[in-house]
Amino acid sequence: MEIGSEYWKCEEKLNSNNTKFWDFGKDNKFTLSGRTSIYYVLENIIRENKIKKAYLPSYSCDSMAQPFLDLGIEVVYYDVYYNKGLKYNINFDEDIDIFLAMNYFGYSSTNMDIYIKKFKEKGKIIIEDITHSILSSKIYSEFSDYLVGSLRKWFPIASRRNCSKYEF
Repeated sequence: MEIGSEYWKCEEKLNSNNTKFWDFGKDNKFTLSGRTSIYYVLENIIRENKIKKAYLPSYSCDSMAQPFLDLGIEVVYYDVYYNKGLKYNINFDEDIDIFLAMNYFGYSSTNMDIYIKKFKEKGKIIIEDITHSILSSKIYSEFSDYLVGSLRKWFPIASRRNCSKYEF
C-alpha cells in the first residue's frame, strides 16, 4: 500500500472493534480532510480567544497553513530538518498563540511531547496533527488541546470531488 491517498487493491481489513484505535477523547468530529479539521478547530478556538499568530512546522504542506491564513492568523514556521534523525529548531520565546505539533512517519525519538508540554506550560493553545502517528502505539500527547488528522492519508475513503473548500 502507498501512503498519500493512492491505493492498490488491498484485501486486509481494519479491525474497527479496536477501541484503542478510536480512542481520541469524548468530543470527536469527522470532516472531509485534515485541512477541514484544522479550520473547524480554529473556528472553535477563535470563538473564545483572540488569536494573532500560529507556529507551524516548516515541513508541512501549504494546505495546512491555509485555514490559518483564511481566518486572518499570521503563520510563522519552526524549522524541521534531518541530521542523524529528525530535528526541530523551535524558539520557545516566539510570540505565538497556537503551536501546531506534528510527529513524522515513525520518528518517535523526536519526542514532540517535550515541545508540546513546554508551550502548554506557557499557556499556548496546542493543536497536534496526528496523521503520521495515528497507527502508532503512542498516537498523541496528553498535553494537546486539539487533535487533527487525515485518515485519507492511510485508508481509501470515498469522497465527493467537487466540494467546497471546507466541508464538515
